[in-house]
Amino acid sequence: MDYTLSMRDVAVACGLSDFSCRKFFRDPALRNFTAQPGPNGGRPRRYWRLASLVPVLRQQVWFTPEMETELAHLDLQQRNKGND
Repeated sequence: MDYTLSMRDVAVACGLSDFSCRKFFRDPALRNFTAQPGPNGGRPRRYWRLASLVPVLRQQVWFTPEMETELAHLDLQQRNKGND
């Protein structure tokens, strides 16, 4: 699974509020995502690739290398979870 990071993952790793996270994901550079079915037939969840998120995140003044490391770790966890 190439698209592994959700909006919630980014919010937790970067310490963003819901409003700040939604505002960040309005960036036109982040329109490339995949949608997976939500739980119990709910709204689909969107997932992004780490490679498409990091360049946009690096442009933010609040983004730190520690946050990038945490996102990379989450990405690796999700990839390994899919291979079990």
